[in-house]
Amino acid sequence: ISKVRGESFETLCETIKKTAFKVTRVGQLVALLLSSTGADLSALQPSNQTDVKTTVLRVVYIAVFAAVFEELVTRGIVLGELLPYGKSFAIVCSGVLFGLMHCTPVQLPFAFIVGVTLAWSVVRCGTLRVSMAVHFANNLISVIFTALPGYVSDKTALIIETCVSAVIFAAGSVAAVFLIRRDRDTE
Repeated sequence: ISKVRGESFETLCETIKKTAFKVTRVGQLVALLLSSTGADLSALQPSNQTDVKTTVLRVVYIAVFAAVFEELVTRGIVLGELLPYGKSFAIVCSGVLFGLMHCTPVQLPFAFIVGVTLAWSVVRCGTLRVSMAVHFANNLISVIFTALPGYVSDKTALIIETCVSAVIFAAGSVAAVFLIRRDRDTE
């Protein structure tokens, strides 16, 4: 590709270099902040440990901190820097980076789809608030689902997970239909 939306390949490469520098700086700041807390970050790794302290630590780091940091990097910095090259290009690049940030082949397809969806929501709404809220909710649900078997029976955990997933799917479907109809009405 020699041009993306009228910009030269060299300009795009320079933008990517500047964006990578910004992302690296943010990552270094985050690493410094995390190391200064003195918290045992090994508790964040999946395990059978389900005490309240570990669960709270997981909520803070995985649900709150990861949602804010990942949104600032992938949607705030990367999407923002690449938008001049076209909305679709920027959204897909942001989604690819988001997928790769999750570092496992199993998570990559889901993370890519979520990344593209969240990037689209930022472009559509003009704010990171929606993507941060959705990202936080997704991560919080993941932390809760991971911890549930330590607090309730496996059967109860499965019932709770199924019911919550069904409600989320239904709400998402209703929201999608509403947005599609609203878009059709405004055209």
